[in-house]
Amino acid sequence: MIFRMRSIFVLVIALFLPTICFAGIETILIEEQQGNCTVRVAHDATPSSETGTIDFRSFRIIDGVHYPCEPTRSQVTDSLSKGIAKYISHGNLKPATSILVGNISGYPWVKSKWHANSQSGTYEKMSRSEFNALVSSKIISQPFEIALVINGLEFNGASCEKIQFYENGYPMDALCWLKIKITKQ
Repeated sequence: MIFRMRSIFVLVIALFLPTICFAGIETILIEEQQGNCTVRVAHDATPSSETGTIDFRSFRIIDGVHYPCEPTRSQVTDSLSKGIAKYISHGNLKPATSILVGNISGYPWVKSKWHANSQSGTYEKMSRSEFNALVSSKIISQPFEIALVINGLEFNGASCEKIQFYENGYPMDALCWLKIKITKQ
């Protein structure tokens, strides 16, 4: 009986220890209501890393389920700027090297342009570096870039994964991070 209890204890430790060791620590910087959307800006870092990420999310909750919202350019700039200012005022958070923006087509100025381009023409699928350059363009990144500049930080490009394309080859969506230029202090 003691051996069985010891085995169960070891199994429980083995299953949960990796989760505990690699779980991120989230610090909510701001959470505000904008219309029917909740906008949350947080700092996230794992205990073992030297850097962190600023996480930008917009959502609404219906019957306990989170659904994405589509914030405007001004809502992104305003909320993210406030969140970054709060991050900077925290002296104990790990340096942020990127902003997780999530699905890039979840932003209406991106979605409408890309959807329009998906309706006509044929496009050669972009490489990852070409796609990252597209997301880094002012047309897409400007609201995020303005929030960084307001707070004395610099935009340093985009890094996206899980890139999806429409049937005609034009980009449809991807999971993206906008990089923050690290300055030596």
